Amino acid sequence: MSSRALVLSLCRSPGTALSKAVSSLAMRYDEVVVAVDDSDDPQLAPLPTRWHAVRHLIAGTSNAWCTIVPLTPTMPSRQERVAALPVWLGAFAHVVVDAPDVASMLRSGAGQSRHPYVVELVPRLGDNGPPSMAPPATSRALVITRAQPFHRGHLALVECALDVAAEAVVVIAAADRSHLPTDPFTAAERLAFVRASLGAMAPRIWLLAAPRPPWPGLALTTMWRLAPPVSCVVAHNRTLSVMATEMGWTVHRLTTPFCVNGEPISGTALRARLAGTRDDDDDDDDDDDDDEQAWLRHRVPDGVADCFAADRSLRNRLRALSLPEHG
Repeated sequence: MSSRALVLSLCRSPGTALSKAVSSLAMRYDEVVVAVDDSDDPQLAPLPTRWHAVRHLIAGTSNAWCTIVPLTPTMPSRQERVAALPVWLGAFAHVVVDAPDVASMLRSGAGQSRHPYVVELVPRLGDNGPPSMAPPATSRALVITRAQPFHRGHLALVECALDVAAEAVVVIAAADRSHLPTDPFTAAERLAFVRASLGAMAPRIWLLAAPRPPWPGLALTTMWRLAPPVSCVVAHNRTLSVMATEMGWTVHRLTTPFCVNGEPISGTALRARLAGTRDDDDDDDDDDDDDEQAWLRHRVPDGVADCFAADRSLRNRLRALSLPEHG
């Protein structure tokens, strides 16, 4: 498993201190995630503005990327949100934070975590730069997908978005749902799937995980607060297309579904196949494993296939969730 560090801050006006912290962590860890802490404080710049400032600040650090931590409807308290960070963003060996209360909560949780981590409090980490400027006006396409898992059909949507716009805002939807037969993977795992698939496209992507809105009709309006302005939507389902059209956005759809051997890729079929595959170390099944990997790599980006190969628990979970209930 790669080593990871997390920097968590409101990022009121990120500057030299944040840049130095990210650069230092990037030399010691394989990946650094900078998470802009959500807040409804009216004295703060809007969330997309703070997000843009951090993206600009860390653009030269190849193994660092930035996202946001929105407040989920089912976890209204700050303490619950902090406790959910490992599910939302994944496991980290080192966490740097500038809020004393968050540092205290994280330290309390460190002793109970399966993956030990160090918490470092750095006051004013994100408060020592110039006032944040709003993201520049440019064409952006919105792509929303559950990514359960992220497959080549989803990747084709992202590629389509970058064909019609300068940037793409890719949203992992229903991020608060996991460990269910239809939604088995956590927000952190799905973010990792997408990150592993972007390659050279990554600098043009705004990537975030967002929870289900309390009302389905708010799915798109929620993006106004969380994400920078978009000019169009690239959709792969009828509901999203209708909602976007009714809101006056231009909707782009793939002219044909992404197919393998003439069969459209389906997340449902992928989950079913992965749930039914073997997961043992029997050397006699090496050929079967090779065939399975080849089947998977035809349907998901190589980075996603690598995630499954590196973490056998993903398939184990799928298999366990597919079993019938007893008792």
